[in-house]
Amino acid sequence: MRRFDGMKEQYPPSLQPHTSREFLGQGEQEKHNHTQAYQENRYKIFNIFVLTDGSALAIPLPGINLLTWHESVPPFFFYAAIKGHNMKELFSVWGNTRQIVIIALTAAIYAGMLIPFKAIQIVPGLTELRPANVIPVLFGILFGPAAAWGSAIGNLIADFFGTLSPASAFGFVGNFFFSYTACKLWHIMVKDAVIMDFRQTGIFILISIAASLICAIIVGFGVQLLGLAPFMVLFTIVFINNSLMSSILGVILMKVLYNRIKRTGLLYRHPHGGVD
Repeated sequence: MRRFDGMKEQYPPSLQPHTSREFLGQGEQEKHNHTQAYQENRYKIFNIFVLTDGSALAIPLPGINLLTWHESVPPFFFYAAIKGHNMKELFSVWGNTRQIVIIALTAAIYAGMLIPFKAIQIVPGLTELRPANVIPVLFGILFGPAAAWGSAIGNLIADFFGTLSPASAFGFVGNFFFSYTACKLWHIMVKDAVIMDFRQTGIFILISIAASLICAIIVGFGVQLLGLAPFMVLFTIVFINNSLMSSILGVILMKVLYNRIKRTGLLYRHPHGGVD
């Protein structure tokens, strides 16, 4: 088990990990303090908390200080804290038939696009050329949380065709947040009608890069934790692979598909988003 205690001194007090007890707070005053701290940061583009059995870490983007783990002890999970975020949104899709269909279709399309490229391995047994990486970002923006679940499931299904390993668990989480990050950032940053002009194209590319960064951090950390490959190797490959495919193909497909999806009535409507 690898620990990164030596890196702790590089970070300011606001980014230092706290114990889970400290994080949850004890007493009304502490609860108030944590609530106030959340309110002060809730308008940042993205905050991600890494929770382990005894530590928590918040990382705001942009202005990110390079991610480190105070204690890498499974089990852990990633919790996305974004403006107006409600965990109920993530799980309510499983109670809606239409959303379940979107989950299934996203998983099928994503897996179907991933599997043919399994033969083109970049890191044998771990990752390959992935033009399909456009799907999590594009579908996340179009269909919301349902697409995030579909992306995670689709990636896991594809892993059964040549790259299934313990790292697939991190691939599941990474692809979920790859899609969900794109969804949340798009609906926070784009409030007017979607016409994919120069400004919105730039936002789409920026979001693709940010979402790719989150996915690459999760996958890179996972393979290093499991001793399968160094963090920087997988981080770099996943980040470049995801960024290029989702940015280039995503802009083209967004222009082609957005209005068509809107006419079907399947377009995701963010609770605090702007007009469609």
